[in-house]
Amino acid sequence: MERIYDSTGNPVAWIHGQFILDEQFENLGHVQSELFFSTKGDCLGQFSDGYFWELSGSAIGYIGGAANGPVLPIGHPKMDYAPNSGMTALSQLPPNPFNRLNIWSQNNWSNYIGNLNV
Repeated sequence: MERIYDSTGNPVAWIHGQFILDEQFENLGHVQSELFFSTKGDCLGQFSDGYFWELSGSAIGYIGGAANGPVLPIGHPKMDYAPNSGMTALSQLPPNPFNRLNIWSQNNWSNYIGNLNV
């Protein structure tokens, strides 16, 4: 299990295999073929190079080791795994045709994910 951080470096969620979990380990959605989806199955954006990208092209979150995106907060974690999780890094998949803007979203993670899962 690996932490997901927002644009300020605050932990906001977890990723475990293909599943995205909130701080209470409730399912928020999943990742499939470099896309991430809500629990209702709506495409929320792309997961690529360790960044979560909104459909608008702005980054909304990241995991440790993220690259090829907007500047990470000072002191951002290199890798942050849950203790004894045994999770291996997600495999690299072919790129998807999203227009990434290399900027942070004006939305925050909780509002973005929460509004789309209602």
